[in-house]
Amino acid sequence: LFSSLERDGRIEQALFRDDGFQHWAVRTSPLAFAEAAIAASENDERGGSEEQQRIVVLSPDAPEAFSGPLDRSCIYVVGGLCDYKRISNATLHRSQEAGRKYNVVARRLPIKESLGDIDVKILTVNQAVEALVRVNLTDGDWADALAAILPARKLIGKKT
Repeated sequence: LFSSLERDGRIEQALFRDDGFQHWAVRTSPLAFAEAAIAASENDERGGSEEQQRIVVLSPDAPEAFSGPLDRSCIYVVGGLCDYKRISNATLHRSQEAGRKYNVVARRLPIKESLGDIDVKILTVNQAVEALVRVNLTDGDWADALAAILPARKLIGKKT
């Protein structure tokens, strides 16, 4: 689900210009991420009311890291800010703002906890999604999931 897209806006038009986009298993929504996720889950097996539906936003600034397996009843939001550099606390602040109205929490990937002191704090959107998929397949083994998606050069000399 791509949220916060203006209908017929520049980004949505660019997506639809891609020849393969209509084959992607993804929808677009003009709603903000929390509202879009809840609306999308109404037709999903997770379902549930706004009060029950838990949304977890991935944020490198979140004080709490993931641990163990993912909760399959949650909706996970991986945000991609279109900026040339990371904007400190942006996703954390957005999740906190949404958390005032909905059941939204922020979590960060447990990179340091799982791999020790490596020089990686932030992953690309595709790496974050792949980490979530892999940790789901490994029953919560974050070290294995993260090591599998990071380039080997980033893991050289890791300090645990």
